[in-house]
Amino acid sequence: MLLPARSSQNFFSYKRALDEELNNIDFIEAQKQWVVAMSGSGLVAFLIGLSNLVSAMILNKMCNSMEDSSYCPAN
Repeated sequence: MLLPARSSQNFFSYKRALDEELNNIDFIEAQKQWVVAMSGSGLVAFLIGLSNLVSAMILNKMCNSMEDSSYCPAN
C-alpha cells in the first residue's frame, strides 16, 4: 500500500509525536500506580499505629482496674 505524498513526508514527525504521547501515557500510569501504593502503605501504617494505641490504652485500663497485675509491665 502506498502512502500519499503528504503523509509519507510527515510520517516521522507523526511517529515521533505518537511515541512521545505513548511515553506520557506510560509515565502517568506509573505515577498512578505509585500513588496507589503509597496510599496503601500510609493506610497500613496508620492502622498499625492505631492498633498499638488502642491496645496500650486497654492494657493500661486493665492494669489499673485489677488487683493481680502480674502480666502488667513495670512502671
